[in-house]
Amino acid sequence: MVTLESLGAAISNHLDRDTPCLLPDVFEMTFEQSLLKRHIPYRISGDRLKVSVCCPFCPGGDNKFRLAIHVKLGWGKCLHCNWTRRQGVFAVLRQFGITEAVEGFDKYEAAPEERVELPTDFQTLTHATDDLDRQALQYILKRGITKEQIRDYRIGVSYTGRYAYRIVFPLYAKVS
Repeated sequence: MVTLESLGAAISNHLDRDTPCLLPDVFEMTFEQSLLKRHIPYRISGDRLKVSVCCPFCPGGDNKFRLAIHVKLGWGKCLHCNWTRRQGVFAVLRQFGITEAVEGFDKYEAAPEERVELPTDFQTLTHATDDLDRQALQYILKRGITKEQIRDYRIGVSYTGRYAYRIVFPLYAKVS
């Protein structure tokens, strides 16, 4: 939370400069204050840990405050459309267009990127050679995937390791 001393120090640091003092860089609002500033209706629990808002993710809309957000833990869950996120605070902030920092949360925490390699025994299903390959091929053909898609997107199968007995849909990131 911002104290008067830290706010005064931030302003005095900018007095001798030509640049304006940007208070949002210094001042962090609570999640509740962010909603209040935007005139977004909400309800707050008695222990002040959960804020309920009308769910912006419900397909037909929500006017009964069914999206609960735990302001300390950050998770969110809608009781109507079952929308759930561990980092629900950030998704709700983005949906409502709130860009300022919110007290207690690092702004838009990004999950660390995990580089995933294709399994060493990965093989495409373009040439099903044994019973397991044919079974996997029939499984995805029954679900509407064409042989052309299997060829074009290099859809395959793995039988050992982390992806054992799973059909693998590889995704390739462009390296810039």
